[in-house]
Amino acid sequence: MRNASVDVIMKRVEDLGFDPTPNQRKVKSAFWARYRDDPVIQPELMTVAEIQQLIHAPSMEKWWADKSFRSWFLNADEWRHQLEFIMDEWIARAATLLTSGVLSDKDFLQFGKLMADISGRASGGAAQKQITKELSPEQSRKLFHEAALSQGYLLRGDDEKDK
Repeated sequence: MRNASVDVIMKRVEDLGFDPTPNQRKVKSAFWARYRDDPVIQPELMTVAEIQQLIHAPSMEKWWADKSFRSWFLNADEWRHQLEFIMDEWIARAATLLTSGVLSDKDFLQFGKLMADISGRASGGAAQKQITKELSPEQSRKLFHEAALSQGYLLRGDDEKDK
């Protein structure tokens, strides 16, 4: 049995536009999984016959007659929109839960750790990983070294012993 808040979120996702059937979702997923990064395929320029030929979906012609289906099907970033919407809803609900006083101290702390990690404020968070990806190995080593010094994991002069 689904939680009532899940039903509310799913209803809001449906309100965002076209509400595809499970079969339509499978067809779209199959198409985009295979052709998303193909430099030759340009979905927005394809005919329904060409798409049918690529993914062998007998119902595609009937579906394609619906403008909202075409728009949904050709939107390669639709999943990102839905994910952002769901995350916004989750954060709003989480904030309500957090301030309601119904969480135990242990759950409250775990929730705080989760939110810190999601926001990149925790050690090893997504923001820190992104910054590290953009640094050269030498820059990354220097940054890590400075962080270790500032957090007391190294004393000045300890780094000379490693050389």
